[in-house]
Amino acid sequence: MANFRPAPMKREQAEGIDELLSRFVTQNGLWDGLFRQAVFDAWDTCSGAARYTINKYLRDNILYITISSSALRYGISRSLPQIRELINQELAKNSFLSSHSDRAFISDIRLK
Repeated sequence: MANFRPAPMKREQAEGIDELLSRFVTQNGLWDGLFRQAVFDAWDTCSGAARYTINKYLRDNILYITISSSALRYGISRSLPQIRELINQELAKNSFLSSHSDRAFISDIRLK
């Protein structure tokens, strides 16, 4: 068996891992899914209602939430602007998301 020697690689332009990851996410159409999951995680963290949240849905930067407790839903409805702001702040902390998003993260939250 002959000795196998791979051709030496030339490093013409080195790329950082953040650039490679960004290109991978974009080329494979993963951005929407990653963004959606980050928004759902931020809701769970910022709202304090993760235990009572039945369904989460994101469309056109509007977060639709179904909550099982009517009393909790009423309480949260009174503080939706503050929760939306907390979610946007939480998402802005993520450097990967903030570098890819040229739009507002969450424009509105609607409860069901």
